[in-house]
Amino acid sequence: MDQEGKGSDDVPAALHDPRAHRARRALRYLDGHPGASNREVAVALSAKGGALVARLIPPARDIEADANAGISPEELAVVKRCLRRMYANLTNRPAVSRSARPRRAAI
Repeated sequence: MDQEGKGSDDVPAALHDPRAHRARRALRYLDGHPGASNREVAVALSAKGGALVARLIPPARDIEADANAGISPEELAVVKRCLRRMYANLTNRPAVSRSARPRRAAI
């Protein structure tokens, strides 16, 4: 994470989900302003969102440090690269209809 607590290239796809974005705006964590075109909106953290980030980043950094303990930067880079590839594999996978999914056996 960088100084503001934003991951440089570890931005979860959920941050770009329009439904999640609308929910964050409804909770007043984000402020939106018209962008350069009628299809764009400039988004920034609201005061409430900034306060939440300030509260969540320190414990998140502590947890991240605990999780990464004993792992070299090179090993961590490999893990992150593999997890990104796995995520991309799953998000680019064709959807399976409910009827085509295997049913769970009754217990």
